[in-house]
Amino acid sequence: MNRDSTVEKMVSYMNEKYDDHFEYLSPFGGGPGATSKQIIVSSGQYPEARIWVQYYKQDNKEIFTDNYTSYKYEEQTRSLLEKLLKDAFHNNIALFYKVAIKGTVNQFTEQTTFEEYISDVKAQIGFQACVLLETSEVDTSLLKKAWEDAIKSSGLVAFGTIYFTKSAEAFDEVSRLSLKEFDLFNFDSFIQLRVGMGESSLFEYSEWSAGNDQ
Repeated sequence: MNRDSTVEKMVSYMNEKYDDHFEYLSPFGGGPGATSKQIIVSSGQYPEARIWVQYYKQDNKEIFTDNYTSYKYEEQTRSLLEKLLKDAFHNNIALFYKVAIKGTVNQFTEQTTFEEYISDVKAQIGFQACVLLETSEVDTSLLKKAWEDAIKSSGLVAFGTIYFTKSAEAFDEVSRLSLKEFDLFNFDSFIQLRVGMGESSLFEYSEWSAGNDQ
């Protein structure tokens, strides 16, 4: 099978699997020694999305994977995360969430519901957020419990980090960051709640008081 026919097969797979129209945009990764072919396709229903599709063979079987469902439910997932953060902390929040272009490997179908998607570890929903705590007295042990209580009834399985600050100036600075800038920001003076797949860990730094009581 040559390169063009492989791409054609991958695009056909997407058009047959979902109630949408897809077109090939570009290759993704690959190179000498690659064991799979990866491409980016466009979607008629979600024109801004750059959907990742992978093809490889295993035991002489053709395997296709994609992250279309993550784009399909992107806005619903964002809205849910914002709601849960506000339910948990009742304060100003800045959410940083974006579908990973690669790594959301799944076998979801057109029939997969939103509830099924967010509760499946294969969705690999990742996010980061910053929360402004509007009180000088903070019981940090309650932060972890507040988040866990909020997600308990939602069915959400997600991972990420929630950063807490008592400084309105620091919060405003973080709120204006782009996703790329957020990844480079120094959060050493923030309390960090790292959320795993069903587990959470709280990290409190010695800089907390000095960095947030301004």
